[in-house]
Amino acid sequence: MIGILGGMGPESTAYTYMRIIRRCQQQYGAKLDSDFPPIIIYSMPIPDVVEEGCDDREVLALLDSGVRKLEAAGAAFSFIACNTMQGFVPELRKRYRMLSLVEETLMQAKQSGLADWGILGTEVTMRKGYYQQAFNDAGLRALTPSSCEQAEVTAAIREILAGTDVNAPRKRLKAVAGALADRGARGVVLACTDLPLALGADDAGMIVLDTADISAKAALLRWRRERGLGGDSPF
Repeated sequence: MIGILGGMGPESTAYTYMRIIRRCQQQYGAKLDSDFPPIIIYSMPIPDVVEEGCDDREVLALLDSGVRKLEAAGAAFSFIACNTMQGFVPELRKRYRMLSLVEETLMQAKQSGLADWGILGTEVTMRKGYYQQAFNDAGLRALTPSSCEQAEVTAAIREILAGTDVNAPRKRLKAVAGALADRGARGVVLACTDLPLALGADDAGMIVLDTADISAKAALLRWRRERGLGGDSPF
């Protein structure tokens, strides 16, 4: 069973789940209910981490409790459907089998052949810098928004979380993506799983790495590999 620790935010968790379903249908020809993998989602509210963040020990304890519930329910492995929480994955991996959105996204970036990437995410994700560090360590350049541009990204995330019409956050994100492109970015990482709900490659005008879709792809590949499945056979 695939475990998803979500609720950060709820709508992006639903989007991530639907990316798994669409990949099953489009890539593996799933048609019957039995053609889809078993998935368990725990939508777990946590203190707001878009801007301020909170005590890391408190957050880690909450995440540990959530992943433990998924494992107890039968998840063979899990992932957190939120980029801001990825900094806790190395510690959680000491106890649980988990995917890392940072690792999977970096793999996709390297496979693209592009060297210069803009990173869009929450203020906490930007401040903690684990995407920047991972990309720089791999020889890729990570460009981040200015403080004014980050304020626009944060406003866009808030609007998406509140269910605002996507045209408003899309306009903000397109402007920031354009500014990053002007500074040399040739692709952009949506390092917040809410952002794909408002920004796509056509909007950004360059390659976009959708971390929600990347996590869906990685989870399916791992599930199929552990079940000994190959080719395009369904589940």
